[in-house]
Amino acid sequence: MNISPLKNRKTILFLAALASLLAGFCLWWGLLAYEMRQRLDDWVVQRRAEGWVVTTGSPVLGGFPFQVAWSLPSPSLQTADGSGWKGPETRLSLSVLEPVRFHLVAHGKHVLIPPGEPPQEAFIAEARAEIDGADAARLSLVAVEAFGGGVSHAVFTLTSQSVEADLTGLLLPEDARLLLGRKVAHLHVKALAKGALTPTLAAWRDGGGVMELSDIALTWEPLALTGEGTLALDKRMQPLFSGTVSIGGLFETLDKLTTAGAVRAKDAAMARIALQLLALPGPDGKPRLGVPVTVQDNRLYVGPVALMLLPDVEWPGSFYFRNE
Repeated sequence: MNISPLKNRKTILFLAALASLLAGFCLWWGLLAYEMRQRLDDWVVQRRAEGWVVTTGSPVLGGFPFQVAWSLPSPSLQTADGSGWKGPETRLSLSVLEPVRFHLVAHGKHVLIPPGEPPQEAFIAEARAEIDGADAARLSLVAVEAFGGGVSHAVFTLTSQSVEADLTGLLLPEDARLLLGRKVAHLHVKALAKGALTPTLAAWRDGGGVMELSDIALTWEPLALTGEGTLALDKRMQPLFSGTVSIGGLFETLDKLTTAGAVRAKDAAMARIALQLLALPGPDGKPRLGVPVTVQDNRLYVGPVALMLLPDVEWPGSFYFRNE
């Protein structure tokens, strides 16, 4: 059988080109793996220089050919004030086709260590994060059990100054002050922080810090509301809120609060008279109220009516922005 020298030469050139492409791809993958490990090591060094205690276990490289992935078998962080976190095996990865977006996976048991308080365990069936550049991230959590409560699904989109949260199937911890019960069917809110973020809530407040809230949507049976507003803190570190909301289920909620003793019967009756005139039928045919809502001096105002006195917010010591 005769083989054309020209065909033979083309085959050799093709194989050589293919080998070069494969070698180049492997080199590119190796460089990405090196760069990613270098960034991780630099971050650890920087945190340790700030007084943190950081452990990762021995990182394991994988993901070839389409991803570069480093698995950290036993990650943990502890800050100078004693607070910390211990996580399950955590996988950091990026696509070789999109090397500017990092992915993080950390399913399983997370241990949170507040300063001076016992550790708290959180179980997360699925925890995924996408980090796009230096100032944007998206965190998705499924089936979370923590702090005596939980959530079926939660998505947080964060930038350096804002957060958008969408939670479904929220179960709040046991608390006698939860007059509408522990189950919140849905909560969505966008929050934009104004004012420089500081290590304490008090300093943020004193610097003129406020949160602009938009796209608020809450379903907490029988209450359903949407709206927007501005949130700040008073001298006693208690919430100040001013906004406009559309409220469904208000009168059923009034009945529940009155039965629980949170609203006096005469105040509820006055509120019904004053607010009934402002209510219009909603999409479901039930009365819905579009009114200004204010929280000031621990008192909730719906329209012109001072509806109820709110309990103090007690900021936990484990909260990062501490009250000083």
